[in-house]
Amino acid sequence: MQARVDTPLLFPFTRHQVGMAFARVAKRAGIEDFRFHDLRHSFASYQAMSGLSPRALQDLLGHRDQRMTMRYSHLSDDFLRAAVDRVQVRAPSTGNE
Repeated sequence: MQARVDTPLLFPFTRHQVGMAFARVAKRAGIEDFRFHDLRHSFASYQAMSGLSPRALQDLLGHRDQRMTMRYSHLSDDFLRAAVDRVQVRAPSTGNE
């Protein structure tokens, strides 16, 4: 896209235009039951699973309340399984070693 100087917007489209274009592309790709807003959830989830701090994620999403951020970030089953697998259980020390 060519730069536009008549608007301060990075992407000079209305919300309706973006939504309609996204719906068209998703339909062509055979993706069902997926909205543009779902990308926000995906962003939050991938950032959380990559190790971004909850506070930084909250700032990036523009949330005032950490509870809202937690509603947006969904951890995958594989991620949770790997977290459990990293736990190392050792027998307690008897002090006789």
